[in-house]
Amino acid sequence: SERISELGPQELPITLWAFAASGYPSDEVFRAASEQAVRSLGGMDVSHICNVTWAYARAGPRDERLFDTLASVASQRLDQMEPLHLANLAWSFANASRADELSDAKRPGVRHEPLFQALARAAARRADELVPQHHASMLWAFAVCEVKAGIDTLSDAVERGVRARLGEYD
Repeated sequence: SERISELGPQELPITLWAFAASGYPSDEVFRAASEQAVRSLGGMDVSHICNVTWAYARAGPRDERLFDTLASVASQRLDQMEPLHLANLAWSFANASRADELSDAKRPGVRHEPLFQALARAAARRADELVPQHHASMLWAFAVCEVKAGIDTLSDAVERGVRARLGEYD
């Protein structure tokens, strides 16, 4: 973890993703990488931003400052994201919020509401591109976080997407 600061904006997300995916106990690595992630976000492409968010949501210790920064940066770049990125971002923020509810932090409900509102608008613009898994992930995320603002926009987008892709549902 001492050398984490040597990782650049492409290596860091891949490293964090690998630690999260492996299940290897890595809280020390995630704590050491948090500040480096904040410094590197400006040089990351959108898939790397989503990978960092996913990695911390899945395996990292909760770091509100990092998630606040991720929410701000991601909100500004939603127009560059593919539907998969939108769904993964929603899932990641919801998973982190849900974990907080189950921990000693006990902070239920929506946080990063402007991000969720922006995600709903982005999903509405890309409704025809969302596949069933994206629909499920985004609706789950909004439900878990008890998001009220933007849910109508998201629901309308999902309905249009479902109608367009009805044959893809099992």
